[in-house]
Amino acid sequence: MGCLQNTTVLAFLEGKLTPAEAKSADSHLDGCADCRAVLVNAARTSLAKTSPMDGAPDPSPGGDRVRGDVVGRYVVLDVLGRGGMGVVYAAYDPELDRKVAVKLLRADLAAAGGEVAKARLVREGRAIARLQHPNVVAVHDVGESPAGVFVAMEYVEGRSLGEWLAAEKHDWRDILDTFEQAGRGLAAAHAAELVHRDFKPANVFVGKDGRVRVGDFGLARVGADPGSGSGSGSGSDSASDSGMRTAPPKRGRHRA
Repeated sequence: MGCLQNTTVLAFLEGKLTPAEAKSADSHLDGCADCRAVLVNAARTSLAKTSPMDGAPDPSPGGDRVRGDVVGRYVVLDVLGRGGMGVVYAAYDPELDRKVAVKLLRADLAAAGGEVAKARLVREGRAIARLQHPNVVAVHDVGESPAGVFVAMEYVEGRSLGEWLAAEKHDWRDILDTFEQAGRGLAAAHAAELVHRDFKPANVFVGKDGRVRVGDFGLARVGADPGSGSGSGSGSDSASDSGMRTAPPKRGRHRA
């Protein structure tokens, strides 16, 4: 298959392709550096047009982002999942030429929590980012944009540990290795004074690369702060804090 036409890349970015066309374009972009370069240029143009520095209004205040909207420097591609705390999007980072997952805090929760909730989210995001452990979903960026407070995370494909266990019968050695990897991720969080508070199979992810990551730190407590992670969200978010796109690939939900 040859490179995508520039018009096709622009249509993909603007959400004008059919679902089948968008899936095909997404798959091609993952493996084609030339087409990603075209996407980078288009994304930067979109970023310049919608930058808050230019005084441009938020394209859909309080609502879902659509393809082509900008959150921070990240250009939204698709909705991956949603839950009680926020919505997770597949997004494109034009500066580093990579796909990421962006969790955007729900507007009503941000308004209810005020500056304290925003500061807590930033503090927890930075703590998770400092982990840099292979068995913890990586956090790349935490910030605030006209769209709200956001966390940019590693974009990976796979499925939850619960789904992995239920999908087929596994050799006990594979199960042991998987659980050990999850344990190493949790231990790394504890070493960084992060208490997960919602550790369960739904919040552990087995990537297509075989690596296990612990995610969903939405309820985590940082250090001795007893209020960290508390607030309007009293339960686990159905779109967890990880950048995991769960099975089936290319269609699965994204846990925020």
